[in-house]
Amino acid sequence: MDALDLMLARRSIRRFTTQDVALEDEQNLIDAAFAAPSGNNARPWHFVFVRDPATRARLKDMHEWTWMLDKAPLVVAVLGNDEDSPWWIEDCAAAAENILLEATALGLGSVWCGMREDATEWSAAREPAARCWASLWASGACWRSSASATPARRRSRARSAR
Repeated sequence: MDALDLMLARRSIRRFTTQDVALEDEQNLIDAAFAAPSGNNARPWHFVFVRDPATRARLKDMHEWTWMLDKAPLVVAVLGNDEDSPWWIEDCAAAAENILLEATALGLGSVWCGMREDATEWSAAREPAARCWASLWASGACWRSSASATPARRRSRARSAR
């Protein structure tokens, strides 16, 4: 599958099976995150991979858009620090998109639960340098794998100014 087909195949999946995400797949997701571009190579991101059911249940109640997190076998918190870079939001978004695309390539379903709120209290015990949520996202085997779906050709025609 070429890069555009992968982008077009990615879907927001909110229903997961109980099948665990392999550690090798988790490492691939981490590698994808760290491959993201970053303004001035500041890399103002912190990633917390959560498998613990009790923690996933707590995270599900953090925001109105995170209701499915307790059902996904793997949750990733993408945290940023606004003191590290003025482009922390863009940098964290690029990393999150890389994670989502790699999840699709691996045949995993995923959903991006975008939020930008203070995460100081939640992250203090895990990642003291992280202060702000960039996003939470869930990943795991889904009822129908998003990667095996036929890519939707949703290309819009962009007009270039000449």
